[in-house]
Amino acid sequence: MKTKFWIKSPENIEGAVLSFKKEFASKTEIRSATLRVSSLGIYVAKLNGKKVGNQVLSPGLTSYAFRVQYQSYDVTEMIKKDNALEISVGPGWAVGCYGLKRSKNSWGEAVEAVAELEIVTSDGTVSYITTDETW
Repeated sequence: MKTKFWIKSPENIEGAVLSFKKEFASKTEIRSATLRVSSLGIYVAKLNGKKVGNQVLSPGLTSYAFRVQYQSYDVTEMIKKDNALEISVGPGWAVGCYGLKRSKNSWGEAVEAVAELEIVTSDGTVSYITTDETW
């Protein structure tokens, strides 16, 4: 994943599920489209109102002090002329209660998300839609 721009709420809204949305248009024929996404918290990604992938509780438990897992999804067939990519993130292992001691916010104070959508057009042009301040 090329992008390193994590998005989060500008306010502390402890325990809430946040939804980040990006709308974009696709004017040329798409050869392939790959969504890479992760979060601090648990996420669900949707493209044009349909859930991306079949996983639950993503990105999965890891040692957040050393690495954060991300998932890659082939979303080629989901791309239309006008599109909306939405990532909803709620508390999970990184942010929220975890473990027998019910430790709170073990690895972070707020839920965050990071994503990039790589689009390859029929002429081989590669473009990226990444998380930034416009979501």
